[in-house]
Amino acid sequence: MNYRKTIVLVGLLMGVAPNAVRAGLDFIIDSESSAVLFKIKNRDVSFVYGRFRKVSGVITVNRRVKPTELALEVQVSAKSLDTNSKKRDKHLKGKDFFNTRSNPKIKFKSTEATKLEDNKFKVKGEMEFMGIKKEIAVEFQVTGFKRIAGQKSRLGGQTTFTIKRSDFGMGKMVPEVADEVTIIVSLEGEFTLPPAG
Repeated sequence: MNYRKTIVLVGLLMGVAPNAVRAGLDFIIDSESSAVLFKIKNRDVSFVYGRFRKVSGVITVNRRVKPTELALEVQVSAKSLDTNSKKRDKHLKGKDFFNTRSNPKIKFKSTEATKLEDNKFKVKGEMEFMGIKKEIAVEFQVTGFKRIAGQKSRLGGQTTFTIKRSDFGMGKMVPEVADEVTIIVSLEGEFTLPPAG
């Protein structure tokens, strides 16, 4: 499967035009080497941290070192949520919060990326969460590129941003549990050549 062509086609069918990268180099996200974390204040006392153990997608750049163009396509499995408490995780995955049976994925697809400085971009795109789509903007930093002996080349990047969960229809227990959620994303992708033809 040509992953890049597939996401462009899906984006067009959904009415979302992904930002194009000339001579794009695709780095398929490695879930085991990536992390999607979140923190939220609970009862105005302390922060609860959690993570999503499964993330997929692709990072596309126009060159390996100091790229000037970038595109992102990221999907997170809401069912892979983990806050180190099985009881809390069960509650969070239920109808009061993530409702993972009806909303199994959290998605982001970039529509525009503007270079701010070497290896840093302002990325605009559409985030889909709880069945609601909203445009957000984040700063994404390319953190490294390396050719690893005996393996395919790797590219890393990260971003931290904040959303209000009520904007996506998750208003349960606000303000006892904070509305504002900080999301920390660290991605590592493996270079993949497109199939011939």
